[in-house]
Amino acid sequence: MLRENLAKYSDDYQENLTVDLARVDFLPSLGIGVLAVAMRDAETNGAVIDLVVEPGTLAHQVLNVCGLPYRER
Repeated sequence: MLRENLAKYSDDYQENLTVDLARVDFLPSLGIGVLAVAMRDAETNGAVIDLVVEPGTLAHQVLNVCGLPYRER
């Protein structure tokens, strides 16, 4: 479902998209992989998928460990 929604709301990775992960309390490796591939595909098409996290949350910690770019809100 995540992969399909990212593609849908970014117009198949052609448009910029902001993904707010502030309320995410479960982010398995599969989800990280989906986000990483979506970000790469968007970049290939000249678009950006911007991940937004709340400092100190699980999503913040996971993205930090995985090295995916994000911004804090």
